[in-house]
Amino acid sequence: MEPKELYEFLLEGYSPSNSIWVYFEIGQPRRFWHNSASVYFQDEAGYYDSFGLCEKENIYKYVSKIVRVEKKFGEERYPIWTIDDGIIEDFTHFVKIRGKYYTINQIECIFDKIEEIKKDLQYITRA
Repeated sequence: MEPKELYEFLLEGYSPSNSIWVYFEIGQPRRFWHNSASVYFQDEAGYYDSFGLCEKENIYKYVSKIVRVEKKFGEERYPIWTIDDGIIEDFTHFVKIRGKYYTINQIECIFDKIEEIKKDLQYITRA
């Protein structure tokens, strides 16, 4: 999904009563919200990055680093988009690990990344 499309997906999915959380490759998750003038990405400590709605290029650059989007259903937060899966429409096939829900595809991608790291480590130790 292109950054513009992901940003539009965030805008469409947001409601004041049900927050959207975004995850980046590195760092804490951030709650996404907006008002009539700006969009915000706020961490749990209250710090946030904000952009005026007219700062499209800066927003697109920022959202291009998102790897996962979650939304609350009942008392649990579930992924609604991941970089590995795209938009998730089937909310029946998740695996809960350490309090966080993952799709099977996400878990397979994590295992693939672990295998890559193992190969890299073997190469480094041989050099």
